[in-house]
Amino acid sequence: MNNFIKKLILTILVPAVLYSCVSFDKIKFCKNYNMHALYFKCINTCNIQYLTAYNAFRSYNIQLINANSEKNKIPLLNIISTSEIIKKIEFSNLYKLLEYQIIFNIKAELRFSMHQNIPVNVTISRIYFDQDISPLEKYQEKINFIAEIYSEAIEVLIQKYIFLRCNNFA
Repeated sequence: MNNFIKKLILTILVPAVLYSCVSFDKIKFCKNYNMHALYFKCINTCNIQYLTAYNAFRSYNIQLINANSEKNKIPLLNIISTSEIIKKIEFSNLYKLLEYQIIFNIKAELRFSMHQNIPVNVTISRIYFDQDISPLEKYQEKINFIAEIYSEAIEVLIQKYIFLRCNNFA
């Protein structure tokens, strides 16, 4: 085998094969976690923030219920689907949700897998935006509770599902 063919294999074919393997693994990784809304973003950038946000909202079964007009409350978001939620809320804004005078009427349930310590189910119902009452004064305990859930669950998701994958295949 002459030098030209060796160089051709080393410079073109080997990198091409390696790249296809890495890309295939990313695609398989995305499909395994049903990341349809962020499918191409995952393959192209393996963006930790978007993948984390998507996983976080998949883990939480969020029900946005219409506000009761008698209580003078306005719904924070009039959307139900996870993909629509992701379009509205990015990872950097998860914690800011607690700063925009949100009042939580919360029913939250957090279950962890005994072996993997992964959040399995969190249900948050009736998320409202109230212009008159500051949650920092009236709902401090609930806000602390929900902030703790967000913090712990997202940290687990970053460590277990995303950070290592992106470092290995970015």
